[in-house]
Amino acid sequence: MSHLFYNCPVVSVYAALAVLAAGARGRTLQELLAALSAHSGDELAARVATVVARALADQSLSGGPAVTFASAVWHDAAFAASPAFRAAAAKSFNAESRAVDFHNELGSRGHKQPHQLETSLVITNAIYFKGMWEEPFNKAKTIVDKFYCLDGRTAKARFMRSDSSQFISVRDGLKVLKLPYQSSPPRHSMYVFPPDARHGQPKLVEKITSMPGFWRHQLPDTRVPVGEFRLPRLADLSDMGATAEGSAGGVLVFAGEVCHRAVVEVNEEGTEAVAATGMMFMPTCPRWSPPRLVDFVADHPFLFFVVEVSGAIMFVGHVLDPTN
Repeated sequence: MSHLFYNCPVVSVYAALAVLAAGARGRTLQELLAALSAHSGDELAARVATVVARALADQSLSGGPAVTFASAVWHDAAFAASPAFRAAAAKSFNAESRAVDFHNELGSRGHKQPHQLETSLVITNAIYFKGMWEEPFNKAKTIVDKFYCLDGRTAKARFMRSDSSQFISVRDGLKVLKLPYQSSPPRHSMYVFPPDARHGQPKLVEKITSMPGFWRHQLPDTRVPVGEFRLPRLADLSDMGATAEGSAGGVLVFAGEVCHRAVVEVNEEGTEAVAATGMMFMPTCPRWSPPRLVDFVADHPFLFFVVEVSGAIMFVGHVLDPTN
């Protein structure tokens, strides 16, 4: 995996902060560049162009994932966004600039909160992603079983199962599953991080957020034979961006609001996958031990990432109850 985006946040957040940097100067610009691991605005613009060209490239015509990305800058009609900023946002980040009367628009909808009426600039983007598993799950094997929630409840969830070998790594306190999406060559994968402890999700979130790059060192690169394999069926995941606890799906930044919304279809859809493993050994071998089977049972809260092969994080989120 390339390390071009090794220390980058989720693509949508990265792109939004990059647009913000296009209008920043002095210390604010330097702080944004440092946060985004860039030395100059030109370097940052080049990186975003690379993200759009690689990680956000639509591959549906070649049998890969369908990807759509849109970005826009909305400024209040009374706020004079500089022509240079609008031009930079359009040229470097494909962000269309539009004037909106925030005062009247928000007021007419009954949203008269003071902080909203003072809004001068809003930066938005949206990603739509739909990919098919490289090895689809067999719907006939899906079962209903218990999912153990953090609050002590149990929910009846539909679990996809498989007896095919899987990309799984076994680490201290957690397992990691890699599920590639169809494309040639493979470019996108989902990574699922269930902690070993049923109530270990909060600590895992803390570790991942406090140790940059931690999650990338846990990723599997080889297939292993599986014993019990159960993964909740997540038919429709929306608002999957990394958000602050209790927020309404957005990430607040200095001058406005960066919004992200996406839908990813993740289920058994596709043809039945059949796999067989053969093993031969010489009769003169004095001792033979079968390979250790790895269980992967995500029946309690876990994290997931959808990542492009360059290392760009498309989406990140957590599943606390797959039935909601």
